[in-house]
Amino acid sequence: AEVSCFQRLFSLGSVVTIAGIIAMLSDQLPSLIGGRKLGAEAIGVFALGAQLATIPLAKGMPILNQTLLPAFAKFQSDRTAASYYLQKLLGITAVVFFPLLVGMAAVAWIVVPTVFGPNWSGAVLPLTAMSIAMLFRTNTFLLRSALVAVGRADLSAIACAFQCAVMAIFVLIGVDHGVFGLVTAFICAEILSACMTMWCAKRVFRLGVGRLFAAYRPSLISSFLMSAAISVANVLLGHGTGWISLLISISIG
Repeated sequence: AEVSCFQRLFSLGSVVTIAGIIAMLSDQLPSLIGGRKLGAEAIGVFALGAQLATIPLAKGMPILNQTLLPAFAKFQSDRTAASYYLQKLLGITAVVFFPLLVGMAAVAWIVVPTVFGPNWSGAVLPLTAMSIAMLFRTNTFLLRSALVAVGRADLSAIACAFQCAVMAIFVLIGVDHGVFGLVTAFICAEILSACMTMWCAKRVFRLGVGRLFAAYRPSLISSFLMSAAISVANVLLGHGTGWISLLISISIG
């Protein structure tokens, strides 16, 4: 029995490790492929936007996973309860991450020139667009972690492999269109990856698109209302940049 348990744990750990490596490779594909064709300046602009856009998830998700995996592990035999609590978790997590990501998109045109200087203004587009794309990645990360927690690391790995494949395809197509093409490729890959992950999760949890949207709806509505308020305030302030405009925008958010 102990040997069988060890084999299951080793198998699960191996699949999770491979999935993690694939996910890391997927994140690096835009820079690996684009860097050889676009040059250091263009990739630097893209990388800055990508790095800033991923900060909330990069800092928050590891902490969340430490509690998510043990909590959902006990629901392996009760998928109804797992589905219920997963929907609750998605909604609560969205309350934290969605306003941060939408807020970053709303103030990107102020943050970049103010903090990094006008020479980096080209990073405004990547930061704005990729911050919105992170909304889809939030959903993807949470569902993959939940799949691992209930013992379906295989489905999580399939979703990771799909993301890597579509990212490679879209980047190869988009690289000919510069930074805009890489950003578009990233967004398209994140959307399709989220759809694939939802399909995998639906095989385990009773979570359709309707229930997922119901979980996210309050956070989405409040986040985009916040973004609208920031935009109106910036119009009234004359679209000014600098620390004062940035602090006012953050305060309004």
